[in-house]
Amino acid sequence: MSVVATAWRLGELGAVAAAALAGVDAFTHARIEANEHRVTLRPLVDVTGDARVANLRGPSVPPLTICSASGTPLYRVFVHTASGYAGRIRLLIGLDAANRLTGVRAVSHRETTGIGDAIDTARSSWILRFNGLSADDVALTADGGRIDAISGASVTSRAVVESVRGALAVASSDAAGAPARNCSGVIDE
Repeated sequence: MSVVATAWRLGELGAVAAAALAGVDAFTHARIEANEHRVTLRPLVDVTGDARVANLRGPSVPPLTICSASGTPLYRVFVHTASGYAGRIRLLIGLDAANRLTGVRAVSHRETTGIGDAIDTARSSWILRFNGLSADDVALTADGGRIDAISGASVTSRAVVESVRGALAVASSDAAGAPARNCSGVIDE
């Protein structure tokens, strides 16, 4: 077989392979996007406690104001960073329309395994103690609040509590200064 014929056959084979890959991409693209969207919404469902958020229409990256289809603000979700024992702790924080915490989740951290990682819901339910609290309740019990420190990880627990308190202060001042909240995402009622 000549060099030209071999090159021609390789070109044909490349074209067939490219067409097959394009077909597979077209067939799976929508499914992949839907799965990626569902994965990004899971933490929002966790932090709001509302399964309807899984059907959020609009952006899904905090900061968000999630509204009902009628435009009523239901939740605000934002990220706040704490300085823990081993570095930065990124927290996802949810508030309802009355500025009560719907949830707090550590989305990333490097805290000590077996001690400070109790802020992770896969290892401990400690962080769930924030659910339903108002700004006045968010403090360690040693400081007159309703959150017990993590045994052996007081730096981590204090950092998370102080970060949540700071985030609530910012959220309260933002809410007071904004006469009407813009909805960044909508869920059906």
